[in-house]
Amino acid sequence: MQFRRAAASILLFGTMTGTIAAAQASVTLGLTAGVAFSKFGGQDAAEADFDKTRTGFAFGGIASLDITRHVALESGLLYAQKGSKIDDGVNKGTFKLDYLQVPLLLKLRLPVKGGGLSISPHLYGGASLGFEAGCEITGLGGEAAVARPCEEVQAAVKSTDFGLVFGAGLDIGRAIIDVRYDFGLSTVDDTTDPDDTKNRTLYVLVGWAFRSPR
Repeated sequence: MQFRRAAASILLFGTMTGTIAAAQASVTLGLTAGVAFSKFGGQDAAEADFDKTRTGFAFGGIASLDITRHVALESGLLYAQKGSKIDDGVNKGTFKLDYLQVPLLLKLRLPVKGGGLSISPHLYGGASLGFEAGCEITGLGGEAAVARPCEEVQAAVKSTDFGLVFGAGLDIGRAIIDVRYDFGLSTVDDTTDPDDTKNRTLYVLVGWAFRSPR
């Protein structure tokens, strides 16, 4: 009987703790947009001179789940223009490779107070899974610029992209400033003997949360 009472007490305590934790956790939604500086990394990209920076844009939505005042899990959906440029002094072109990305990041906040305004520097790291949303190759054909979809020039590109993400930023009230780096781990080449060509992207983003983080 005493064992049953102890077990019941433990179960009741666990249920109450879980309910309290769920009540304390809160979700913050927001929007973000900015610039993406991307190029191909890897041995084969460098050898082919296809390692010059393409400047594109990125935008999307974010969702942050507060675990504690200092720790949150952040995800969302980001449309990002990646790829790379080639410029070997003779040939010039751009490999435009766009993705819909789903990051999963652990965010560490260091909240401070400044003149009544909530200011919170943060660090974060995690992973990102991208789904190819467009691929085009542009270049100079004689004196005219040409643009072709990748499939028309038989450029086989993987439909998914996986990478590590880390960065830092600042929450100022509802405003968000972020600088993050996406280090691609998987090659973009989808041939049977793929080249070592991976995405490397630096983001500078600003955003707005629909409510201030607690």
